[in-house]
Amino acid sequence: MAQAQSVQAQAEGAATQASDIVVTGSRVATAVNAPTPVTTVDTEQLAASSPTTIADALNQLPAFANSQAPTKGGSSLYGGNFLNLRSLGPGRSLILLDGQRLPTTSPAGSPVGFVNVDWIPAALVKQVDTVTGGASAAYGSDAVAGVVNFVLDHDFEGLKGEAQYGITSRGDNQNYKFGLSGGGSFADGRGHVLFSFEHAKSDELNGDPKNRPGKAPRDWARSGRGLIPNPNAGPGQPAYITIPDLRVSAFPLGGVVLSGAAFGTTFTPDGASAPYDFGTNVSGAVASGGGGYSPAPGIPLANGLTRTSAYGRVSYEFSEHATLYATLMYSRGNNAAGIGHAFTALISPSLSLSVDNAYLPDDVRTKMLANGEQAVIIGKRFDQLRAEQNNTAERMSLGGDGEIAGNWKWQAHVQRGRVTSETILDGNFDTINFAKAIDAVRAPDGTIVCRSTLTSPTDGCVPYNLLGDRPLTTEQRAYFQPTQEYRGKGSQVTAEASVSGPLFSTRAGEVSIAAGVGYRKEKLKQFTNQLAGLTNPFTGLPGAWAFLNQPALAGSFDVKEAFAEAQVPLLSDLPAVRSLDLNFAVRYSDYSTSGGQTTWKAGAVWSPVEGVRFRASKSRDARAPSVTELFSPSSSGFAIVRDPQNGNQSVPAIPVQSGNAQLMPEVGKTFTAGVVLQPSFVPGFAASIDYYRVKITNVISTLNPQQTVDQCAAGSAALCDLVTRDPTTNAIVSIRTPFLNLSSLRTSGIDFDVSYRRNVNFGSQGGILNLRLFATYVHDLVTEAPGSPAFDLAGDVGFGNEGVPHWTGLGSISYETGPWAFQLQEHYVGGGTVSNALLSVRPGSKNEVKANWWTDLTIRRSIGTFELYGTVANLFDQDPRSVATASISGPTNYRLYDTLGRRFVAGARFKF
Repeated sequence: MAQAQSVQAQAEGAATQASDIVVTGSRVATAVNAPTPVTTVDTEQLAASSPTTIADALNQLPAFANSQAPTKGGSSLYGGNFLNLRSLGPGRSLILLDGQRLPTTSPAGSPVGFVNVDWIPAALVKQVDTVTGGASAAYGSDAVAGVVNFVLDHDFEGLKGEAQYGITSRGDNQNYKFGLSGGGSFADGRGHVLFSFEHAKSDELNGDPKNRPGKAPRDWARSGRGLIPNPNAGPGQPAYITIPDLRVSAFPLGGVVLSGAAFGTTFTPDGASAPYDFGTNVSGAVASGGGGYSPAPGIPLANGLTRTSAYGRVSYEFSEHATLYATLMYSRGNNAAGIGHAFTALISPSLSLSVDNAYLPDDVRTKMLANGEQAVIIGKRFDQLRAEQNNTAERMSLGGDGEIAGNWKWQAHVQRGRVTSETILDGNFDTINFAKAIDAVRAPDGTIVCRSTLTSPTDGCVPYNLLGDRPLTTEQRAYFQPTQEYRGKGSQVTAEASVSGPLFSTRAGEVSIAAGVGYRKEKLKQFTNQLAGLTNPFTGLPGAWAFLNQPALAGSFDVKEAFAEAQVPLLSDLPAVRSLDLNFAVRYSDYSTSGGQTTWKAGAVWSPVEGVRFRASKSRDARAPSVTELFSPSSSGFAIVRDPQNGNQSVPAIPVQSGNAQLMPEVGKTFTAGVVLQPSFVPGFAASIDYYRVKITNVISTLNPQQTVDQCAAGSAALCDLVTRDPTTNAIVSIRTPFLNLSSLRTSGIDFDVSYRRNVNFGSQGGILNLRLFATYVHDLVTEAPGSPAFDLAGDVGFGNEGVPHWTGLGSISYETGPWAFQLQEHYVGGGTVSNALLSVRPGSKNEVKANWWTDLTIRRSIGTFELYGTVANLFDQDPRSVATASISGPTNYRLYDTLGRRFVAGARFKF
């Protein structure tokens, strides 16, 4: 289970047994506590609730709300587990392995610059330390939100293994994993070798490929509530209302006429015309009920994931002055999921059918001729797009450590990481060939051909009947729906050397320092087929694919760094000052793309009496732009947005994203203050309460299309320049969302960690009782763009899966007696608003979402060197909260809630 312990509490106990303690968040090896809050989860706690991955265990902690993972579902291209500390984005959390930076492992075609933690050798992890404050001065760029350091057990001796199987109570989302790890000494204990292997697979959980009404993997996912402009808005009426059974009204499977005299004519599966029901409360592209497309059933609740990872390490102690080591890591993963549907109207409104189209029913053609119409626009959707990602990551490191003179120590390492990936999309459209295929006419001999074939008989065009619901032929798929591929290669080279030791002693203790230098180089190349780099002749936008046009990319940068840290015991053994320790750190980084950047940290720990410690820290942190953010060419996709300039109607639009070579590093300022309590008069009790405040300026981000449109309407002229409208109708055509240094991003809140452990007796049977409560209160999570009002996502649980509730928590009670262990765990996601941007909705459909709870039960039984275990997750089969949405993102917030329902896990472990 991903319960947490205060590392300060552990360090205090350990300080009586060892002279040097290395605490994540500090480079100085000392028994003095660091001022920055650090949460530690040990290996037993990680494994207690039988998670499929180590990320699944960590994501139970409230500080990791909004992490991106295959088990969290939703339509996305994220092919792995990306930790999101403080909901500030995965790119702002630095991921370390034994204190060393890991290379980024995002797949091609998705956001690059994140680290997929699936490839970490989970079986060898001794503990996971999470620094919940800025740590750039200690570890470098990306540690704006904090650091997650996976610490391996380098001294492990023996052999251990695990096998586990899981399935939901509905018989779906089957998953399993197995692994084997070992370690041993050689050369009379001077050498040591470690190895680990793990393989895991989890089935995809998705709705019917065509999203027929009601075909969904869960009852709650059959339909979603919608949030639309009130058609009766006015004095005394709310601006927005919620509607049941949200449908995308303009895109039935058979197609519907969206213009002219035949407006509202739909088509049966064989292409015959019929009247169409657009539903009620129609708002642009969405409505309540009717014959339209319900996005809810087909959104994945879990992506299919297969992964294999291996790790090896060998070390040899040549003398007390030098121990050298070499490590190898390898991981391969496959991720598969549905990511949305294709719509002709989203490709371009100009893709219409001419009056002489060979497939038009006679009654529709007659209406067009009677009204002098030359073409009609057809709205239609197709089968779900499918994405498959294959990613391979490799890492090799060489390093060493040892003593120099006296108590001084040295450390050095060099590593090279390499990532290759491919993203394969099925179901996307070559819009150029598609436009030719639907422009079908009668040839002089009466056969149906593409109009282009009449003038170019060898053009290979395959005609297609847009009207009706027929499966595509092999020839049609090959012509206008070929496989779309992206391939990427990334590499990272790092080198670092440091020394640490005492400078001098004072009455309060030794003044210790650490200092070092480092170098890092990042490279990325991304390849794709020609269509992504073409200019679409129908839209004038980059890319001829209907969706996900990402042209080839190549770029690199390097950084040279120097850093230092000092730990200063100031006072000790005085009245009201049992100890007072100061900590200072500074780092200078010289980036090839943006020049020099200085980061620093200052902190203090004051213990007035035994069992009470107050701590505070302040830091200046930085995150440099990634290769993707700097060098990505323009690419286009699709979106549905509310348009304030057109009555807040929901309308289709084409977002265009691009990199920005002029980006500057983000700058974060973090303040933390808290107290750690371990009163001696309550043995087994420990508590920590920490306040945090993070403000990031020069934020590197892209506003989503809706935010761009909303903030333009709120008065941001700079963002209005990014919205392109039709000069005649004023309808939105495209929305540019480049990477920008936006004004600011800030968050603040309080972390709570309370635990109690004691021996108890029930009759003649003794045991150990553990109680723990871990909670986070998020006061604000605010983004602010130039010329726009601040927008707070704290307490917003429905806004594009980006907000967080004010309160989240994890509580547990466990009891161990003899060979048995029992654990009950409670998850809590607080209530909030549908959207903080919406001040009022229809009475009876309030702008609020209630809190959500779910419970896990785990039982373990030890039999000699074996342990058998079973877990029932979401014991009472609690559904996620329904969240009304103003888009087509689905009926709930997939990142916050448990969407899989009750599920069972059983497994066995052994250790020799």
